[in-house]
Amino acid sequence: MKTSIAIIVANQCEEMEVIIPADIWRRAGISVQIISIEKKKSLIMQNGVHISCDDILAKENLSKYSAIYLPGGKGCSSFLDPVQCAKLVSHLRKAAGSKIIIMANCAAPTVLNQLGIIDNVKVTCYPGYEVGLKHHVKDDVVFDKNFITSKAAGTTIDFALAVIKKFVSPAKAKETAKQICYKYWK
Repeated sequence: MKTSIAIIVANQCEEMEVIIPADIWRRAGISVQIISIEKKKSLIMQNGVHISCDDILAKENLSKYSAIYLPGGKGCSSFLDPVQCAKLVSHLRKAAGSKIIIMANCAAPTVLNQLGIIDNVKVTCYPGYEVGLKHHVKDDVVFDKNFITSKAAGTTIDFALAVIKKFVSPAKAKETAKQICYKYWK
């Protein structure tokens, strides 16, 4: 089965954590959809960049994706909105013990923590947000069970390439890193 990733986005999310993985994953042939939790596709990110999403959450069937990715930034707290994101919260809770991969970057692992789905999972997050995380590690990218977490905007390229390495192949990850002239990929 080909990997398909839903990037869930709110106003005020960190733009690097949305745009970089979407671009890198698409270069590697992964199917990626950027999905707005808002009632509109056009959003303004944390640092003023305007993006146009592929669809809105209300119209999406999240169960068709093999992975759900939550970027960080100020907007990630909106993922917990009980009205706006009831569908997302329900899906994340069901996916926690399944084969569906749940990914989060920067501050977004705190969303997973507030949902109570990472109590026995090693995760990383933005420095200062680890309070309350039972199994926090300081690594840049962490794979544990069906969760993948990344530390911050600055680790986003490594995160995106690690996802390609895991779901496509190590060769494709190296090829993609070379394509963008990313020298530091291992």
